[in-house]
Amino acid sequence: MGAAGSAGTAGAVAPQGPVDFSQMGPHAVMRDQPVGEGFEYPIASSDTGDGVAGCQSFASSFGGDASETSTFITIPPDLKMNMYSLYRPAQLEEGKKYPIVTWGNGTCALPEGYGTLLKHLASHGIFVIAANSRQVGQNSVMTKALDWAFAANKDPESPYYQRIDTEKVGAAGHSQGGAATIAAASDARIKTVIIFNGGSSAPKPFFTISGDRDLPFVTISSMKSAVSSAAKAAWLWYHMIPERGSFDGHLTLITQPERVVGPSAAWFKYIFDNDPDAKQWLVGSSCKLCGMTDQLEYGAKGL
Repeated sequence: MGAAGSAGTAGAVAPQGPVDFSQMGPHAVMRDQPVGEGFEYPIASSDTGDGVAGCQSFASSFGGDASETSTFITIPPDLKMNMYSLYRPAQLEEGKKYPIVTWGNGTCALPEGYGTLLKHLASHGIFVIAANSRQVGQNSVMTKALDWAFAANKDPESPYYQRIDTEKVGAAGHSQGGAATIAAASDARIKTVIIFNGGSSAPKPFFTISGDRDLPFVTISSMKSAVSSAAKAAWLWYHMIPERGSFDGHLTLITQPERVVGPSAAWFKYIFDNDPDAKQWLVGSSCKLCGMTDQLEYGAKGL
C-alpha cells in the first residue's frame, strides 16, 4: 500500500482568536488521488458508456447554466472511477491523528464538484475520503472507503500510517449520497453523519440540511419531526435560494458552498472534539446559526 499520487493543494489562513468555521482552517490542503488500491469497487453504469449521456440529461433537468452543468459532470481523464480521492491536511503533524469522514456524491456528481466543502473540512484538520463513483448507493462504496482507510492506518508502508483517528469517524453525502450516508450510518465505526438534501434522519447523531426549492422528498416538517425524535441531532433549512433553474435549493451545496461550509465544519469539530468555538455555532438560544433567521432556520436537540 504505497504512497498515493497527489493532485492539487489549497492554502489556508491561520486563525486569529476564536475560530470562524466559515473560513478556511489553519491547514493547507492536499488532494491525493487515486487512492484505494486493493479496495476498488465495480464501476457504475453511469460512469461509462451510455451512462455518461444519461448523466448529461439528468443534470440538465435542473435547468441551471448549461456550461456550468457540463463542467460539473465531465469526468476528468485521470479520474479512476473505481477508486477514491483523499482530501487532507498537506502537512501531517508528527504523532497527531486526524478524524476521517467518508463522503458520498450525489447522482452523476464527482468529488471536485463538492471541492469547496471537502477542502474546507480538510483545512480544519479532517481527512475526507470521497469515492469517485457517481452512483454511491451501489456496492457500499462509502464503507469500503473506510475499509481502505483503516487498512492504510495500520500499514507501515502507507503514508497514512497511524495518521487516522479511528475513534472519530463520520459520514456525509449529498442527495443520493445523503441516502447512502444514512445507510452507512449503521456501520459501527461511524459516530455521526451529515445528510445534505437526501433524508431527514439517521441511526447516529445526525445533522440534516436542506432548504427552499429542494426536491419534494425532504421537507422542513420531516426534518423537525426527525430531530425531535432523536437523542442528538440538528436540522438546518436555507432560505434566500437564488432561483436559477428548477429545484435549485437541492444544489445549495454546489452553487453556494460558502453557506454550507461553516455549519458542516462546526458540526464535525463539535461532535469529534467538543470544540468550544464549534459549540458556539450550534448550541444554545444565542448560537451563531440561531442568529441568522433572515437566511435560514435552525434547530437542535441533545447537543
